[in-house]
Amino acid sequence: MIEADWSRLAGHGYVYFHARTDDEKHYELFRADLASGELAQVTDLSGPFGVSNFSVSRAGLVVADASSLSDEAKWLRPDGSLERLPGPRVLGPSVNDEGDVLASIVTGSTESLAILRS
Repeated sequence: MIEADWSRLAGHGYVYFHARTDDEKHYELFRADLASGELAQVTDLSGPFGVSNFSVSRAGLVVADASSLSDEAKWLRPDGSLERLPGPRVLGPSVNDEGDVLASIVTGSTESLAILRS
């Protein structure tokens, strides 16, 4: 169980973080509402690992879903579902204020930067 006093962070908006759930290796994404102090679990992924990384901006939120043992970049849709972005295995997806999602793509032994969504 996650316990915190979110009122100590002045202002309004949300704080996103990922935290372990039941298993020592399984992480999910959570959102804390700074105005109300309400805590909500954003993702509920299967598999041994869950969310390995995430990025949030004014344009939206992208997660690295490791539930299939290999990170897949997924965009959080307004209805709360995750939309898989094109591309193979990714490392550290990031979203900017315009909504562009960048990630490192791993192909064999090479790694390159790619725009997954713009």
